[in-house]
Amino acid sequence: MEQDAVYCSNCGALLTQQPQPAQPTVPPYAPSRPVVGLKNEGLAAVLSAFWSGLGQIYVGRIGRGIGIMVGFVMVALISWILLEIPLLIYWVWNIYDAYNLAKTFNQELMRTGLPPW
Repeated sequence: MEQDAVYCSNCGALLTQQPQPAQPTVPPYAPSRPVVGLKNEGLAAVLSAFWSGLGQIYVGRIGRGIGIMVGFVMVALISWILLEIPLLIYWVWNIYDAYNLAKTFNQELMRTGLPPW
């Protein structure tokens, strides 16, 4: 007898084929077709680069986007005194935030099939 032989657990007959490994488990929501409504992270970043808060509004965080727009005006007024450095920092953060929001939105949509907000 072969050492690597596999026998049926019910009848003891020699099996000619090796059992197939178990299929990997799928996440709770595995779309069988493309998911509609994904947000483009690059577009969110570009929109926020063009106008602070616009990328957040594109992703669906309207209140946050409006708050960032208002904050941008306030930081712009302060930056006039401090040589534009705070405005530049705020603008770069705004772009990064819009990109991350779109990424989070897409991950949650792919995981559950529902938008996170």
